[in-house]
Amino acid sequence: LGEGKTCILGAGLAGLGLLLSSFSSEAWHLVLSYGLLMGVGHSLSLFSGVVMLNKIFVQRRSLAAGIGTSGGGIGTLLFGAFIPRLLEELGLFWTLRILALIVSAGNIMGGILMTTPVFLAHDPSMSKHHSTHG
Repeated sequence: LGEGKTCILGAGLAGLGLLLSSFSSEAWHLVLSYGLLMGVGHSLSLFSGVVMLNKIFVQRRSLAAGIGTSGGGIGTLLFGAFIPRLLEELGLFWTLRILALIVSAGNIMGGILMTTPVFLAHDPSMSKHHSTHG
């Protein structure tokens, strides 16, 4: 599929998982929707980004992957700032629906922007020689 399409697929699954969670009436519904669908979706989105970073950065891959994946932690931190307000104002089910929209939109945009850099598209062997040092 490629990294971009995999990220978009993950966005769809994660968003669907959150959306279906908002309609759940029993615990097993949450296990399937939130646990399975959202978990698989987030994994696809996250690891497609890590794969793309590993293609681009040959030296200092660990640093690049760390910086790249820190976005998930920063996003989670930001969610913590406004989710309590959403829960208070709208309740659990609408909060989950809003989160489904945010997660889907953000990951779809990431998947669309996840393209192979020009220097790799023209010469894939460059990934073996490309350095992060100008």
